[in-house]
Amino acid sequence: MSSMENTAIQRLLDSIDLSSIRIRNCLGHRAIGDGEFGMSQEEQHLGRKDVHCHNYFEVNYLLEGNIEIVADERAKIINAYDVVIYGPQCKHGSQVRKPLDSIVVWFEADYDVQLSPCFAAIPDTTGSMRWLFEQVYQEYAGIRNRDDQILSQLLATIVLYTKRLSHNVQTNSMQDLLRTATKYIESNYYMPLNIPQMAEMINVSKSYFHKIFRAHTGLTPLQYLNNTRISNAKVMLEFSTLSVQEISDAVGFEDTRYFSRLFKQLTDFAPREWRKQARNPAQS
Repeated sequence: MSSMENTAIQRLLDSIDLSSIRIRNCLGHRAIGDGEFGMSQEEQHLGRKDVHCHNYFEVNYLLEGNIEIVADERAKIINAYDVVIYGPQCKHGSQVRKPLDSIVVWFEADYDVQLSPCFAAIPDTTGSMRWLFEQVYQEYAGIRNRDDQILSQLLATIVLYTKRLSHNVQTNSMQDLLRTATKYIESNYYMPLNIPQMAEMINVSKSYFHKIFRAHTGLTPLQYLNNTRISNAKVMLEFSTLSVQEISDAVGFEDTRYFSRLFKQLTDFAPREWRKQARNPAQS
């Protein structure tokens, strides 16, 4: 799940009034290829290829198998123990790839209608939500006396668990994005890099990239880039015979005077002073 998808679904889930949740339908679903079993004609759309939407929420929990979904004009492969949630008016469709078994729940709730239609596919890595979906199915199917209040509470718990999973995915996603960005900087510091370029590389906006980078590293992307360049310049000053201007060029600075000024700002030494004390520490 991309960070933009995650942010959108987080806002949608946060806006749901949990006390307003009302179940519309819940079905156990089995399909082989394009075939379907155990579903009414009205609700036989999980395995359909055609794209559709509705004005209520849909949550699908895959017990086994996998399916290809198309939502928001993007295709995704969904596997066992994935939770798929479609917000109201989100256009979506799907096609079974392997025999699957799933539980699908449709529910209504009050939410912020100003938010754009969105969806998310979130891995339930521990399988902890399976029990909740099974309880909803059993309660709704009348395996025991159906209680709508219990169903609403179970669905509210599913929403809360989905929010938690989404938050965990978002945290991991941010860490992955930052690892990609910092590794790219460390490998290409000598090139003419810029923030819009780095943000585009990991498919986020410039402002969002700046925000998450600073939140997780304590530095702006430009500060991290400059620190990396200066760190490499320190090594070159100590172990090479290159001039200050040559080192400035080698680590990606176009202006030697700016390089020298930044070097002193970060190390308290001018480049030549650093070279002297690094090579002869006893004399410094």
